[in-house]
Amino acid sequence: ESFERARELGDSGGLVGLGYVHYYGLGDVPQNYTKALEYYQEAADKNDAQAIYNVGEMYRSGLGAELNYSTSLLHFRIAAAHGHFKAIQMLGLSYWYGWGTNHS
Repeated sequence: ESFERARELGDSGGLVGLGYVHYYGLGDVPQNYTKALEYYQEAADKNDAQAIYNVGEMYRSGLGAELNYSTSLLHFRIAAAHGHFKAIQMLGLSYWYGWGTNHS
């Protein structure tokens, strides 16, 4: 309920929260990766680093989105530029394993 209110107020954190609720299927909400991606993407469009990272993870894993390493790499780069630590780590792993780029 508070996440919905935050969303109404345009708060990206509320959108990320709604994404988590749907991603993990918390409370009475059934797990729904597609819906989670919609909320994460809406927050990512507001430049929320956590949301941008989460969108990248969903494209990397193929949960809620078609597997696309190039798209995940792009999101990791953007989130890393915002200083998101996990995105920086995933950016390194993407280069290490060649996910969306040449192995280096």
